[in-house]
Amino acid sequence: MPTRRFIDRFRPQIRLPDIRLPGIGPDGGRPEPVLNAHFRVSIGQSEVGVARISDLQLSDPKQTADSLAQTVTLTRAIDADRTFYRWRVETARGRDDRRRVRIHHLRRPGDKTPAWSFTLISAFPVRWTGPRFDAVQPEVAWEELELSYTTISWVLPKPDGGAREDEGDAG
Repeated sequence: MPTRRFIDRFRPQIRLPDIRLPGIGPDGGRPEPVLNAHFRVSIGQSEVGVARISDLQLSDPKQTADSLAQTVTLTRAIDADRTFYRWRVETARGRDDRRRVRIHHLRRPGDKTPAWSFTLISAFPVRWTGPRFDAVQPEVAWEELELSYTTISWVLPKPDGGAREDEGDAG
């Protein structure tokens, strides 16, 4: 009877599947896909830590009702930084405080140059949600800021390191 060692030598080697998409590779062809987990967010001139961003939208304001405005929700762990809360309180008091919000999509963590960026034009907060309290299932305390914006711009990097607007730029 063959030994275990003998059988293992002739067993076909298990190969992990190639998870790259067809036609995409590092061989100079189409670029590899970029994961959605690496990004930086700046509101005005300040960079803010954000854990999650809802889907970005670009709709035609002529074909949507005012109640269906373009919105995006920024979610982050709550801490002593009250930037989200203060911005919403000021706009709730009637102050028109519209800002540019930039979302820089990075290829890898720590990258300085983004793969591309999205800019939300004339963004302002319409809802702030504070943390949920639960003594039964403790978890990270989150805050959310829902922003309304007039349009979005998709900015692609230039080969020389600068930035250029996409041909389909709506802003």
